[in-house]
Amino acid sequence: MYTALQINTDEIRQGQIYDDSPDPAVRAFAHAIHTDASEANQQLIAIADSNGIRVSRAQGAGVPFQATAQPAKLSPNGKERQMNRVPPEQFFQRERAVNEKAIALYEQAASTSQNVELKSYAERTLPVLKRHLADATKGADAERNRKP
Repeated sequence: MYTALQINTDEIRQGQIYDDSPDPAVRAFAHAIHTDASEANQQLIAIADSNGIRVSRAQGAGVPFQATAQPAKLSPNGKERQMNRVPPEQFFQRERAVNEKAIALYEQAASTSQNVELKSYAERTLPVLKRHLADATKGADAERNRKP
């Protein structure tokens, strides 16, 4: 559960970093991952709460992050965005790798979890992750083909 929360939280942050990209494909994908990861974390935090797992205090449990459905906004001056941005092709490649990892994790949860809520959540979320993987692959291919 903590790994899924961390992946979602990182995706929310990536969405924030790229949400004002000059590239419309990057901007659209950033919006999608931000929105979907926020919703996924809301659902996962609710599952954790209903099972007595305190993810809002995950740091105290030895987990190196604070799970959230909406991390703090990036600085309005855009410095953090610029410092953390990579070229679009690298962004899409990173997203492919992240989604491949997430899909493996969620497939395992969907097939082996004894917790009915968590299993159902994983099953519902898998199609979204697969769509993100397909979109990231398409974006990386388009960026690669755009180069001279």
